[in-house]
Amino acid sequence: MEVISRIRRDYILTLLQQGKRVDGRAFDQFRTVTVEKGMIKTANGSAMVKIGGTQVMVGVKIERGEPFPDQPEEGVLIVNAEL
Repeated sequence: MEVISRIRRDYILTLLQQGKRVDGRAFDQFRTVTVEKGMIKTANGSAMVKIGGTQVMVGVKIERGEPFPDQPEEGVLIVNAEL
């Protein structure tokens, strides 16, 4: 299975040759970026990041704990993602 169709690829290559982007921006034109921190009051750290029309909310919680008995000199990192 192709990741991108031949028609879509050819369209993008044509735009590149014309010096255009799919969304109409110039090659040197950036999307507006904003970062707002402290968005989630129950998290130790959080932010809302906006890049153009894309928005991402991130929150970080941290808790200090004791190492597992079988690994007393090592820590543990547990990662969780909610989409």
